[in-house]
Amino acid sequence: MKQKKSVILCLLLFLGVLMTGCMQVTNFEGIDPSTVEHNPNQPVERPEDGTGGTEDMSGLLQNDIVTDAKTPELSGGQEIVAGDEPINSDENQNANTSESGGSDTTIEPEYTVVLDPGHGGAFTGAVYGELVEKDTALKIALYAKEYLEKHYPQIEVKMTREADKDFDTALAKDLENRVQLGKDLGADIFVSFHLNASAAHNIRGAEVICPHREPVKEDSFLLANCILDELTALGIKRRGIVTKNSNDTVDANGNPVEYYAINRHAANRNMIGIIIEHCFMDNEEDKQYLADDAALKRLGEADARGIAAYFGY
Repeated sequence: MKQKKSVILCLLLFLGVLMTGCMQVTNFEGIDPSTVEHNPNQPVERPEDGTGGTEDMSGLLQNDIVTDAKTPELSGGQEIVAGDEPINSDENQNANTSESGGSDTTIEPEYTVVLDPGHGGAFTGAVYGELVEKDTALKIALYAKEYLEKHYPQIEVKMTREADKDFDTALAKDLENRVQLGKDLGADIFVSFHLNASAAHNIRGAEVICPHREPVKEDSFLLANCILDELTALGIKRRGIVTKNSNDTVDANGNPVEYYAINRHAANRNMIGIIIEHCFMDNEEDKQYLADDAALKRLGEADARGIAAYFGY
């Protein structure tokens, strides 16, 4: 009987302990959230994101969810953990491009120059021995083009011709068509490449033929001097700037127009148009100079530097 009472007493004690635990759980779940003190203006400290600061969360609505944008995901949903680097990420691609020296930066041209190798096709120009003006002028112009494109991306270079061709069977129309092409190509300046000759055969050096009418005269003279400065630096004799009027033709204002067609047609179109006479093909000293292809390259590069100097480069 005593043993039975002991068992009953143990059961009662066990039930008492169990009920006490339940009451504690009930009290925990029954806490009123309104009694918890909360300051909505208290900044919530966030993990460091590179800025080293904290972010004021007081403006968030009650149901807003704040996520840490530091943890990106790959396209397949794989999370990137600290220390990992995403394969083919934009940052890595940019870094690789920088290290390899490549760049997507493109310099937009600010000016357009049209280079016109004189003569061509049926119009050979001066011929002395193996020197043919149309061919020599083309070589010099191509060297100028190459140099400008390599060193001055701010200057867009266009050519009236890059092969042996003419622009009309009649010389007068051929010359006008060249200048009109330059205008159509949007030329800020039109530079015609030529070589000189004289009846005396004893004249040498470089000269630039310019228009004499405004509004293109002043800029034409400036361009000519920039080019002559560079040619003179090569040791070429400087003959200066040449202008020549037509004796029997005047413009709408009654002013004599230019004798040389390139100057005249360019001035009529309010375009700077000059003629570079690099050397005298019939002079023995100049002739020997022009026979060297390396010398022709130096002439073209000097022309290019003069053009760039005119534009302020």
